[in-house]
Amino acid sequence: MATLGAALGIILVAGCSSTPDLSAPDEPVPSGLAIADTHVHAIERAGPAGGILLATHDGLWVQDGNKLRRLGPQIDLMGFAVLDESTYRASGHAGPDVALGEPVGLIETNDAGQTWSALSRTGESDFHLLDVNDTITVGFDGTLRSSADGQTWQDRQTPQDLIDMALRPGGQDLLASTASGIQHSPDEGSSWDPVPSAPPIVLLDWADKDTVVGITDTGAVHVSPDGGATWEEREQLDSAIQAMSAQTTAEGDIELLLAGEDDFQAVMID
Repeated sequence: MATLGAALGIILVAGCSSTPDLSAPDEPVPSGLAIADTHVHAIERAGPAGGILLATHDGLWVQDGNKLRRLGPQIDLMGFAVLDESTYRASGHAGPDVALGEPVGLIETNDAGQTWSALSRTGESDFHLLDVNDTITVGFDGTLRSSADGQTWQDRQTPQDLIDMALRPGGQDLLASTASGIQHSPDEGSSWDPVPSAPPIVLLDWADKDTVVGITDTGAVHVSPDGGATWEEREQLDSAIQAMSAQTTAEGDIELLLAGEDDFQAVMID
């Protein structure tokens, strides 16, 4: 059983509060302090060293031993997605003295978060949901949109009461969690169909091109081996989760990264 704390339920962060007093970028802080004092919008494993990244209200942080170290400028990273070990895309709001628009639109880093540049929709979009693969970027800023190059966008059909979404690696399939259940799109959001057999998932991610991991609002972890068609409950969490991601390891296990209210951890699922 994966344990992060005592509370039950999934916490979905829709907005941000005032900026907490975190250490400067060159002063690592204990992981618990950074998590407790800020909102975590995304958790991923990336970077040249394959560390755990936290995209937060106060910028991008990387696990450095048993501490966290901030990477690059202070940007409220509302949406965050990893393209490869050093290339990430994000959206949100620039911090003080950061030369980006408001909102920043879609921004990109090619040096693992040290510097960021604008790609598109500067001053227009604050993508609270964002996902990428090698050929598509999908974002939700109140409207679901997709782009083949990160610059020219197409409006798509936005599922009603959208909570979370995940883009299949190397494909056009999207899965979306909504207040009425999971929906599937085979064409990057142009059309949607309900998945009636799916559990009431709120957070989800593709671990690989076939395997999807989802978490319900009661902390039940479900795994689908066939792109969301069928599901099996595999774990039960004991705490509130702000963000999650999943990836299949070289050994065939699933690594589930979980950001709780006070800490974060990696959980292996057989």
